[in-house]
Amino acid sequence: MLNDISPIFYGMYQSYLKSFNDRLGIDLKRDLIGNLGDQLILASALDDAAPADAPLDQRLNQLWAISLENDPAFTAAVESMKHGLYGEAVDKVFEKRAYLGHDIYTYAPPQPPAAEGAPPRPAGRGFSYAVANHWVFLGIGSPALVEDALQGLEGKQASFWDKDDVKRNLLADMPDNTRCLSYVDLGKIMPVYFDTIVRAMETSRKMAAARAQRNQPDDGTGQSEPADSDKPLVDDTAKPDAATLAKYWGYTRSYGYQDAHGTYSTGRIIYPNNP
Repeated sequence: MLNDISPIFYGMYQSYLKSFNDRLGIDLKRDLIGNLGDQLILASALDDAAPADAPLDQRLNQLWAISLENDPAFTAAVESMKHGLYGEAVDKVFEKRAYLGHDIYTYAPPQPPAAEGAPPRPAGRGFSYAVANHWVFLGIGSPALVEDALQGLEGKQASFWDKDDVKRNLLADMPDNTRCLSYVDLGKIMPVYFDTIVRAMETSRKMAAARAQRNQPDDGTGQSEPADSDKPLVDDTAKPDAATLAKYWGYTRSYGYQDAHGTYSTGRIIYPNNP
């Protein structure tokens, strides 16, 4: 397709790709991208170590699990890329440790520079990855989800999908041609959404108050009294705790499927049955 759009750009891309492949000693299309399978699992879990006022993406650990066609070839391609980028320093950049007979590699980004006298800037989020049993597991944030996945492969952790209530409420009525499935525990994620909405409202309020203050005339006449910039719109201390929210929010489930007539998706929210 790229060749049809721009033959010149396509030729430049192929030349650059060949040069990169020659430098690394691999074929990226064959050994890396070509080894990715057709199964993809995405998961997120709350990071208990993250502060409550952290941005949403900082409060969630994420896991990407992608099936592989050839583990050794994929691993060799990744190692070649790492050594090509970092050379002899690669072992310092990626910390390697054994876990349940597999290797977990963790990258922790360096501390960014800060202006003199300014507080230190937070480092970006790191990631960990492991290759095992024809899967590559990539964890953003804490490596805990990668460890959980490896525990599941070894049968050391009960599968979420084997629970009786999950089979009954999530899986029982799905068609055989289901192509994707999504599940969200609303009882756990709603408090995070609440915090995010409150922070957005507070940011908007402060911006509006600052704008009103700037629009005041120098002599203070002809304008209404500006809103109190220190008075919050929402009393966040009144937020129900997680246990209370879990009484009213269950989970949401959605799935997609395809037949001869088209592609479809459906979803629903399941609320708890409180006595």
